[in-house]
Amino acid sequence: PSIRLRDRLLASVASLEEQRAALGDAPTTEEFVDLSLRFYRAGRFEDCLELCRRALDTDPTYVPAWNNACAALNAMQRWDEAIAACERAVALDPSHELAQNNLAWALQQRAGVQTR
Repeated sequence: PSIRLRDRLLASVASLEEQRAALGDAPTTEEFVDLSLRFYRAGRFEDCLELCRRALDTDPTYVPAWNNACAALNAMQRWDEAIAACERAVALDPSHELAQNNLAWALQQRAGVQTR
């Protein structure tokens, strides 16, 4: 079973690379964010973050990109950066629940790190 899982994961990564290449020269903000989420789900947080940054280069007010960046930074335990990204998302859209939850998580984790 573990060999099959490994093969599926390798195929998934190859598919992600193909999807990234298929974006071409001028992907939309939404395409960057969609692919960033796929990389996040594959545990490729740096790649996720890179795609979020590229999305934000095209539209710095796109809340899902800020939220995905925050989630990736949380996964890498980069709490201060995660908090900044989530605060930006929440400032742009105070009703964005995922960003609120990711911000709360980052604040809680940073507080735990600082008290150790």
